[in-house]
Amino acid sequence: MVSTATRRLEVSGGLLLLVVSPATIDRVATSLTQHELSEDPHDVLATHLLRTTHGLTGSGESLGVLLVLQDKRRGQRQGVWP
Repeated sequence: MVSTATRRLEVSGGLLLLVVSPATIDRVATSLTQHELSEDPHDVLATHLLRTTHGLTGSGESLGVLLVLQDKRRGQRQGVWP
């Protein structure tokens, strides 16, 4: 079972997508993975993160927010969320 703290972090991240532009997310991901990729250009996690953020668009961002909030609603109905 997913803890309440984890679910709250998911919702916070989803809501953050509403206020942060895809370009900003891409810049942050690039700066966070730059050092790791300079040491290992084939790092799976860093490469996947960059691929995901490079392809993030406004509609993809909206879908992410929708999915996170839908998960919260489902958790409330099941008694997982307060």
